[in-house]
Amino acid sequence: MLDAPVDPSALRMVYLAAPIYAGFLMAYRHFSPRFASERQRAYILSAISSCSMSFMSLPFLYSYLRYGMKETFEAGQGGWMGVLARFSTIFFGTYLFGEFVSPSSGVELTSS
Repeated sequence: MLDAPVDPSALRMVYLAAPIYAGFLMAYRHFSPRFASERQRAYILSAISSCSMSFMSLPFLYSYLRYGMKETFEAGQGGWMGVLARFSTIFFGTYLFGEFVSPSSGVELTSS
């Protein structure tokens, strides 16, 4: 099992998730001093993610309203909508990871 070749698409996901996570971390470090309470700082990544995911879903909403579910599903399997769908999935997964390990969550990945 350990000698199995690594799927190149899995590596692309890791290579894409790392800069997204770095962007989340930089945004959090940039905006967090502007908020007084821990509760306010906890919503920084949520606000960024919700705005971004809403924006990325607009082509799918348009396609669904205009062409229906079947055509939207098929369009989301390939082409630029497929790329957008994969990027959105990686983006949201990275957001969930970032929310879990953000300084406001209380979880630390490094030992002191």
